[in-house]
Amino acid sequence: MSASSAAASKRSLSLLFVSLRYPPYVAGGYEQLTQELARGLAARGHRVRVLCGAGQGFEDPFVRPWLEPRLEPERDLFAEVYAGGTRLAWRRHVRSRHNLVATRRALAEERPDVLVAANLGLASLAPLEAAAELGLPLLGLICDAWPANHWRREWRARGTKRWRLALLSALIDRRLRALGPWPMLVPSDFLRSELLAEGVEPARLERFTLGASPGLPKRPPPPRPRAPGEPLEVLVPAASWEGKGAHQALAAAARVSAAGVPLRVTVAGDRPGPYRQRLLQSAAAPELSGRVEFLGQVPQAALFERAARCHVCLFPTRWGEPFARAPIEALWLGLALLASDRGGTPELIVDGAEGRILPADDEPAWAEALRALAVDEGERLRLAAAGQRRALAEHRPESMLQAFERRLRLAGG
Repeated sequence: MSASSAAASKRSLSLLFVSLRYPPYVAGGYEQLTQELARGLAARGHRVRVLCGAGQGFEDPFVRPWLEPRLEPERDLFAEVYAGGTRLAWRRHVRSRHNLVATRRALAEERPDVLVAANLGLASLAPLEAAAELGLPLLGLICDAWPANHWRREWRARGTKRWRLALLSALIDRRLRALGPWPMLVPSDFLRSELLAEGVEPARLERFTLGASPGLPKRPPPPRPRAPGEPLEVLVPAASWEGKGAHQALAAAARVSAAGVPLRVTVAGDRPGPYRQRLLQSAAAPELSGRVEFLGQVPQAALFERAARCHVCLFPTRWGEPFARAPIEALWLGLALLASDRGGTPELIVDGAEGRILPADDEPAWAEALRALAVDEGERLRLAAAGQRRALAEHRPESMLQAFERRLRLAGG
């Protein structure tokens, strides 16, 4: 390495992350990932600021809560947009004058070397537009399909008239072309294929391996054997909405329990609302009565502590989830994983060797796979150990942070 290259690899960067939601406003793992990377880079000596939606309770002193729409607990921003008409949808999905001005202000004050677009769904393309005006390097951390534009995808799903969809697409594509060919880091081949299908150029999409949370133990113990007579402890994470499939996990557990297999189920991430009531009703069935615990939204450390006492993780997501982190963390903690065949999750493990990949809609298959692990302790421990080795080898948080830092240096020159 030349002296100039060595100096560049040590130079601290000034970075501006832009993400509409940021903890404590968490819709999923995306926001937690953004915070972990921002804090990790700051700890490595970089100057980091975060531009996000206006809201209360931000703990990080370097957060700039200036964007619209305003963040409030349990506020359904997408529902508001779809009920608000074309003008509001354009403002949220394509161009917000407010966010353009706010980003210009942040760029003038912070003078970053790179702008990291972490999640601009409903913040519009305005932050990218402001950066492009200055010729500022852009790097996308893309964990869902927002660059393909949620509005356009929703219109297509609803069967909108062709002329109207063509006009909308032309206007959006014109805005996107004006931003230039900024690179995007994607966590799965599934998400890459989704973006390619929407016309994103292949050269702009770079595979980026996500790491587990740095809050996990660096050297976790091996998978926990069951004591004689101990019920099978089952974890159902991320039970926040119907698309995560927690109802199917409870249905499978009920079948297994009805067959005389002792088990207990821990449901995590559930939130107040109609879906939680549906889960509570399922848990009250005779087969599961007294066997299900709902954790709700708990601190990450408490969740990991509880998860480490479980034996099996059920992750029956029913939507095209790009690449969830909950299964990674379950593997890390030594749980045997039963996961859905939807989205990017099947890329995490080898079916039959490091866990099981099951059809999302096949409830009997989920019940049989759970029963098999309950009655064959050797097989459960074999799958759990192999899955844990895979997680520790490929998804270390420090490796993810170092890889992201290298890519930022490349972007920032």
